[in-house]
This record gives sequence, C-alpha cells and structure tokens, in this order.
Amino acid sequence: MLFNQAMVAKHVWRLLQSLNSLPARVLKHKYFLQTSISEAKDHHGSSHLWSSLIWGLELLQTGIRKIVGDGGGCEDQWCWHYNSNGCYTVKSGYAVALDLANERNGRSSVNQSSWWNGLWNLKIPQKVKIFLWRMYHRALPTNSQLIKRKIPVQPICHRCGEATETPKHALVFCSSLLPIWSKLRVWSQLNRCRNGSLAELLVCLFAVIEQSNFELLAMIWRWVWYDRNFILFGKKQSRKDLIFELAKDVLEEFQGAAGRSNVRVSGGPRGGFSRVGDGVAGEVLGRAGRGGSLVCATRWYPPVMGGSGGAPYGAYGPVMGGQIGVQLFLCC
Repeated sequence: MLFNQAMVAKHVWRLLQSLNSLPARVLKHKYFLQTSISEAKDHHGSSHLWSSLIWGLELLQTGIRKIVGDGGGCEDQWCWHYNSNGCYTVKSGYAVALDLANERNGRSSVNQSSWWNGLWNLKIPQKVKIFLWRMYHRALPTNSQLIKRKIPVQPICHRCGEATETPKHALVFCSSLLPIWSKLRVWSQLNRCRNGSLAELLVCLFAVIEQSNFELLAMIWRWVWYDRNFILFGKKQSRKDLIFELAKDVLEEFQGAAGRSNVRVSGGPRGGFSRVGDGVAGEVLGRAGRGGSLVCATRWYPPVMGGSGGAPYGAYGPVMGGQIGVQLFLCC
C-alpha cells in the first residue's frame, strides 16, 4: 500500500513539473481551476483517477518545497526535500511513507492506551462519553455510513453542500463549523489531523490539548450532532451560533453539580410525603421538561415524569426551570 502511494506521488510530481502539459491542463480545468495542484482537494463526484492522485499528493506534501525565482527569467521551482538533488523518486517517497507509518504506529500504541484510560475519566456527562465512543468507531448514521448499509440517501452534506457527509466531515471539517472552532482556538490542531481517520484525530487531540479544552470540545461535538439532526429531521433553522455558549454552560453546570454533595430529603412525619421536583431547559430541540419524585418516611415512590412545554431556546435557566418543575409536579 505504501509503495503504491509512492508510485502515485510520482505521477503528481510529473504534473507539478509540467503544468502546461495536456494532462495537467485537463485536470486543472476540471478539478483545481482556481488554485494550484499542490493545494488541490478531493471533491464529491471526483473520478477514481483524481482521488488516487490526491492520495499521492498527501505523501508529496510532506516533503515538497518551493524555490522562489528572481521574478525575471528564473521561474519558481518545486523541489523534494528528502533527496539531495531535489527530485522526487519512488524510492525516497516510499522511505518517507514508511517512516511516517512507523512513527504513527509507535505513537499510536502509546496514545491509544492513554486515550482509553482517560476517556472514561473525563468530567463530562456519561452520554457524551458514549458519543465519543461512537465517534471513535464511526458508529454514527451520517449519509456516507447509511449508503454503506444500502440505504438510499444523498451522500452530500446538507449543511455546506460541498462534500460527502462522513462522520469526520459532519463533526469536524464541515465549513459551516469554522466559526465554532475559531472560538475554541483549536483549528490548527484539528487541521493537523485532517489526513487521518476520525479515531486517529480523537486520539491525537486527546494527547496534545488540555483536558479541559478536550472536555469542552466533546460537548461541542455532541451539540453539533444535535443541531445536525434538528435541521435534518426537525426541518428547522440551524442554531449553530449558540452551540459554543450552550456547550460551555452545560459543561460548567454539570461539573459544578458533580462537585456538590447529594441532598438529603426528609419525608416528614411517618406516613407523610415530601415533593421533589426538577425542571430542565430543552437541548437543541428547545423544549422544557419536568419531573419529580414523592418521598415518604416509610416508602419511596417512582419518579413522576411530565410532558414538554413550548419554551423557546434557553428560555428557562436552571433556577427558573427548577421552580417550574416543582409547580408542574403539583399538577401531576
């Protein structure tokens, strides 16, 4: 596989060296009309030939450098960093690919251990930990995954309309998410892991960024997925402008609640009852819920759950939500 990539990279090198050749001009007109071949990307609907060339380009990008000309008769030239004469060869490309694979595998074995040990110790809700587990195993029903299961859907991302909706694209590299990553200031780390799988991206990020930032990132991913489903199935407008603040607030509230001791509730006189109510603001779907339990001095009764109200986005804070929960409980 590595040798094949080195062979394909040789063809890309030839295109770089002869941009005026007929194959280069045909490919430029179809795939990278507004940019150079060194910055070209794979697109939805690309031919197998072009996808293969992009695969070779990924290897070539690890070692090509541009020598700037004098602006006159001497034009800019490309050189290959890993060969003394500056020319790419399959032998040198294969050596680089092999070194990168060995480095990645060696680093991966160490990082994998810390990833699995650290995942379940993150200070985030349990359902978000499970969501990270699903991300790692690509167990998310994105369009690309549904197509693999023979479900007839359009592969294109419905938010940006620019690429196939894979789990990695839907949660990380969709262009509609760039404003969120700019707030978290992790785009450089995310972009560095672009060429790997989603599992490799998770392991890499867990190793290089602070735990607090990774916990917030995990919450954001969960909200991004909520928002994606909200658009797709609720047919409503995206609220991605609120995702960062919502994820941050929910994480702070969860971590603050985890540090508090459990509340002891007295049942009052023997045979008497106490009411325990709770209210919550809905997540991306924008609903309010209610619930509660009856506490008796001699017996515990199962929780009483209520329906949902039509609260707007974030209309109820935790305090008001709790009061509403108690009041609604009295009517149950």
